[in-house]
Order: sequence, then C-alpha cells, then structure tokens
Amino acid sequence: MAVGCVHDVHEERDRSRSPRGGDCPSSDESVDEDGPRMASVEEGGFTLADSSASAKEAMGDGKTRLEFFNLESSDVDTCVDMVCALLAQSAKKLPITGFGFVACKLSAAQIRKLATGLCGVCGQKISAIGICKNPGVEAAAWQELFNHLPPKVTWLDFGDNQLTDEQITPLLACLKNREELDKLHLDGNRLQDISVLCLALPTTGVTQLDLGDNSIEDTGVLNLTKVLQETVIGTLVLGSNPMTASVIQDLLRVIPRSILDTLYFDHTAFDDMCLHVLGGVLRESKLMELHIDHTKISDEGVTRLLPHVESSQLTYMDVGSNGISERTTQMLVAAANPDGGDTDDDSESEDGGSGAARASTD
Repeated sequence: MAVGCVHDVHEERDRSRSPRGGDCPSSDESVDEDGPRMASVEEGGFTLADSSASAKEAMGDGKTRLEFFNLESSDVDTCVDMVCALLAQSAKKLPITGFGFVACKLSAAQIRKLATGLCGVCGQKISAIGICKNPGVEAAAWQELFNHLPPKVTWLDFGDNQLTDEQITPLLACLKNREELDKLHLDGNRLQDISVLCLALPTTGVTQLDLGDNSIEDTGVLNLTKVLQETVIGTLVLGSNPMTASVIQDLLRVIPRSILDTLYFDHTAFDDMCLHVLGGVLRESKLMELHIDHTKISDEGVTRLLPHVESSQLTYMDVGSNGISERTTQMLVAAANPDGGDTDDDSESEDGGSGAARASTD
C-alpha cells in the first residue's frame, strides 16, 4: 500500500483529471502552474503546443489532439484561427479530434470564435474540449461556447477559470443525457450550487468528476450524496471545499452503494470521526485510493482504522501534512500488506527519505 505523499494537491488532481491515470507521480516531478494541464502525450493522445509553429508541426505529423499552453499573446489569435479552420473542414477523416487552451488568456471574442467553430461539420464530432486557467471572461462568451458543445463529447475541462454559478449554469443545464461524456473537470472555480449538476449526473456517462477547489458547502455535498449510487462515477474530487465533517460522513456512508474507487477529500474538515465512519464501510466498498492530506485526522484516528484496512481494497492512502507519525504510517503499511508483499511504491517522504510506501511526516 502506498501511504502518504508529498506532492502538491494540484499535482495530485492533475493526475486524476488527465487521461493517463496510472500510478502516483514521483515526488521529483513538478507541475508548472502555467504548464500542461489536460494532456498526456503517451496515453491521452494529446500533443502539447506552446506556439502555432509547434502546432503546425504536430498536425503535419498526423496528430489530431492539440493542447495549447502558455501561448505568447501575439500567437493566440493565430492558434485560435488554426483550430477554427480545422473545425470547419468536412473531410472524411477528422483533422482534429480534440483541443485545449491552458493559461492562454483567451478573450471573450476568441472564445466566441471557438464557439462558432464548433458549429462546423468537424466541430460537432470532436471528443475533447478544454479551456483552463482562463479567468476574467464575461458570462455571455462562456454561454455561447457551452451552447455549441458537440453532442458526443467525452471529455470537458473548464477548470481554474474562477467561474461563478451564473457563468457555469449553461454548461450544467446541457449535461443531461450525455451518455458519452466520461470526464468532467470543473475544479478551481467558484461553484456553490451544484443542484442542476446532481440532477444531470445519473443520466451521463461521467466516471471522473473533479469539483475540487470550489465553494461547495454542505447542501451541495448532500445533493451529490443523494444521487451518487445512481451514477457511474469512479473518481470523485471534492478537496478544498468548505464542507463540514458531518456531511463528509454522510457521503462516506453511501460509498458501498456506489462504484467509487478513488476519492479526494484533501484540505477539508475530514477528521477522526470521518475515519470511524470510513472504517464501518471500507470492507464493503470498492475504494482503492483515498486522499485525506491536509485535513484534521490524527495518529489515534488512523490507528483505529487499521483493523478495517487489511480486509479492504484500499491500496493508496495520502495522509500527508497531518502530523501522522512514522510509526503509525508503517503500521498502516503493514495492515495493508499483511503478507509483507512488495508495496511497489518509491515515493519520497517529506524528510527526504525514500523507499517502499514511505509516508510524509511533519
């Protein structure tokens, strides 16, 4: 079992929101705040482009998914026009199947241009769209984009845009019955009311839902709890939201009736009572990965969880930055590996050590 982790929470969430999934990145991997967000060249099929020249080169090599990131302001219009031209084509083989703009400072006019481009023959057939780290755009421009999303899109990423409930409501309103939609990333916004989203989720194919770093309080989490078992969500990110421990416990209690296997509650009020509730449902759940770093758990709470871990499917648990002792961490590792098997983890601890299943220590 991999325990602890020293990675920044945003780095962790980049893994959950990216198509690559897989193992936790090693602690020496850094994520540039203005760097790639959506893409994984190896498994997601995206090619990163930091200029129109690199994008043209990628297209010449037959790449059909482009993620533009941190473009020079003088190059943004050129790249937007390039995407729109591709979206307008009617070739039998789609020249572009997905695009993303990350930290490119798109204007309202440029977002509207992309919305118009989505009306094209190719535009209505692409499968992945993202505009991220692009705050300060008026609600009307976002609405125009959301109104023209392709019917069979599988991946939407509008994270880190600081969108309000008003700005994002048009998107939530058009999610119903989108059975092909697999990944939905809305983290890093200012969402509080997710009632419309919760009504739509059971009718979608969303398996990865990222709502981290928003303003979702107890009412929103309760709404999500009520529909969770009716969804196909496997990965749920709720970290850095102002919910109480009580409502976290309510959600934990329904986990056995869901297909959740990965759950993020980092930077929340998750406490020892939440661990107690988790212990009562862990064996019946499908939970394999849990992130509760930067919360309110203690050595005592983790120790009480140990008897429930051995019979569970839990294989990764991030308890970092909670003051959990090395001794308790190693007990947790032993509980998850009673036969002394290889933990298959080489992450480093915060004190600089390394080795299998090392935990962070404060």
